Parts: sequence; structure tokens; C-alpha cells
Amino acid sequence: MGIKRRTGTAKSPPILSHEFVIANHADIVSCVAMVFVLCLLFQATSPIASMFVALQHNITDVFTSEVVHYTYGVKDLCIVFFYFLISIVMHAVIQEYLLDKVNRKLHLSKIKHSKFNESGQLLIFFIISIAWASEIIRREGYLTSISKLWADYPHLEMTYLFKFYFIIQISYWLHAFPELYFQKVKRDEMGARITYATLYGIFFTAAYALNFKLWNVLFVLVRLGSITLSVLTFWYGLATHQTTQFNVAEGNFNTQIIRINCLAAVCLLEAWMMWNFINFHLRRMREKAAEAAALRKKSAGGVRKKPKKTEKEDVSELPEVDQNTNKGLIHRPNKASPKVK
Repeated sequence: MGIKRRTGTAKSPPILSHEFVIANHADIVSCVAMVFVLCLLFQATSPIASMFVALQHNITDVFTSEVVHYTYGVKDLCIVFFYFLISIVMHAVIQEYLLDKVNRKLHLSKIKHSKFNESGQLLIFFIISIAWASEIIRREGYLTSISKLWADYPHLEMTYLFKFYFIIQISYWLHAFPELYFQKVKRDEMGARITYATLYGIFFTAAYALNFKLWNVLFVLVRLGSITLSVLTFWYGLATHQTTQFNVAEGNFNTQIIRINCLAAVCLLEAWMMWNFINFHLRRMREKAAEAAALRKKSAGGVRKKPKKTEKEDVSELPEVDQNTNKGLIHRPNKASPKVK
């Protein structure tokens, strides 16, 4: 959360001011989300509220299939908005009840405090995402039959767990943008956060809209495995079912141009992340080498004694009035003291 409420005699910020919104943004957003939940209780508003809470575009034939399947459509924007609000609330809860308590024990500086909060939020989300994606991989059987990544394309039907995973991913990366305002993130830190939030949002949205299943696997694999699977899927696997023109009605986007662009985007993203990784460690090595050299120089040279200042240097450090007085005393001839008669 951005700023906690102040207690005591401190004056509270005006209603609807920036400070008020930042301090109470979790309560405000949770109230908006509760409106949709309460509307489910009334028959008149239940159909509209269910569009924001429950998954839409169910295409299951109850007479022939026991597994519920979904597709994507315009109504998904409603549920993305609802879980966008839930992401903001969960962000505030994790911040207040977990990260803030750890921060108070660690006594971190302001810069490290901001980095710790960001890393803590991402760590929790990534752990949940990896566990979720691993369960999808197990249920879909991708490890035993990797050809399912491109077989029977386009993959128009999704299970409940499969579709909900994409909805949560898109909602979470969208919520990262208003969090820049709620957390009062500095301008020099905004660039990196906006970059990775935008990249994650674009890639997950593209994978969801283009009916590709590849990114469920790529999310839990290392850089080299990601590139290998990307080449295997986009260059070889999907090429066997290639079409000359994409068909929006059928959801088939398996054209050569789209496949090559998707493959290039994945490779460029992996190369960019590896480049940043290498530069980060090279910069750390240079900083440590510079610190070690400075420490060796300081220990070898020891503490040098300051040279003794001359009389002129002592006079130059005095104020102007005192300098003139001292100069007059220096240049005045010494007169013999009168003898006492």
C-alpha cells in the first residue's frame, strides 16, 4: 500500500485528494469489487454481475461432453476488469500483512525498501503461477506428448483451469500500471516496471487471442528451453498445418508471417532478458573490483599526515578584516619598548 492511515491528532487528507486516494485505494477498490458480488444475490442484477465474476463463452455440449470447455470473446473484458480489481486488493493485503512486517524487522533504506517490495510481490505471484502452470502441464499431458503444442490447431477450446490462468495473468499485469501511482514510484524506477509489465501483458494477451498454447510451457522453463520449444513449435510443428490466410471466424492464425513474427518476438525477448542479465553481472563485477581496488589503496597508503601550513596560508583562511589586521601586524616594524625610568 502507498501510505498508511495516520492516527492521533494528525490532520487527515481531504476527501478525493491524491493523498486520500493513495492511502485508501485498497478500501475503495474492494468496495467496487463487492458491488459486483452483492449484485449476484439479486435476480434483476445477477445476469450482469455474473459477466464480471464467472467465466463466459461456455461452449460445452452437456449431452456429449463431461468436461467443461470455454472459448474467448468480448465478454472476457468484464472478468478481466473484475480480477484487475482483485489484483489491486491482493497486492495491498500482501504488502500490509507480510512485506511491511518483514521490512520493519530488516530496517532497509528507502531504495532497498522499494526493491524489496517489488521483488516480494513478484516472487509470490511467480510461485503461484509456476505451480498453476505445472498443474496445467500435468493435466494436459504436454510432457508425455509434446506434439499437443501444435496438433489440432487452432486450439479454440479451453478448460476452466486453462482459461482462468490466462485471465489472472492478464489482469495481474494490467494492475501493475495503477500501482505505480498508488505506491508513489519514482520516475527513475518507472521505466523498468512499465517495460516488463507491458511485455508480459502483450505476450500473454497474444497467446490468449491467437489460440496458441505454447506460453503455458514457456513460463516455467529456462531461456534455452524456451527458444528450443519456440523453434520446434512455430518453425516445424505448426508448419505442417499452415494456411495461406488467417481466418478470424475460425480462430486460425497459422500463417507463415504470424508464425515467424511470433518466433522472432520470443527470441528477441529471450535475448533481451539474457543481455540485461549479463550486463547486470558485469556491472556488479566492475563495482566490486573498483571497491576492492579503493580498499587496497587505502590500506597500503595509510593515513597521510596533513602538511604544516605556512604563515601565509593561515592568514588566507581568515576573514578579510582579520587578514588586513594580521598583515598590518606582520609588516609593522618592531619598536623597542620604552625604558622605565
